[in-house]
Amino acid sequence: MSVETLALGPAKSVAKIVVSRWLAGRASKKAAGTELIDLVKIGVLDEFLQRRAENKFNDLALSVEQRLLPYLGHELRGLDDGTREAAVQEVVRTLDTADLSDKALLGDDIDPLKLARRVRAALPQREVEF
Repeated sequence: MSVETLALGPAKSVAKIVVSRWLAGRASKKAAGTELIDLVKIGVLDEFLQRRAENKFNDLALSVEQRLLPYLGHELRGLDDGTREAAVQEVVRTLDTADLSDKALLGDDIDPLKLARRVRAALPQREVEF
């Protein structure tokens, strides 16, 4: 699987986080497993506005994907397709399950190293070793 295809998974997860924040109290904690369009439908009743919102969040996912490509290309070089795919799936799963709430991020002083330590500490040991 190409790096370009792999980058789409984390990009969609980031877009879902943004949509969940946008919806605030209307989306449940189960939002991680929900498709982007279904999340938009929760917060927007008008069909035209739903499509417009979906397009905006898809643009966001594409932007994240584009920014991830050089990083993934560098960090995952030399790995076989299966290992690359497994690594990116773990990133997606971590993004989907990590506490990235405002309270948690502010508790980390919005410091990427503190955030990474906290997220790693919350993962089961197998995933940390992975």
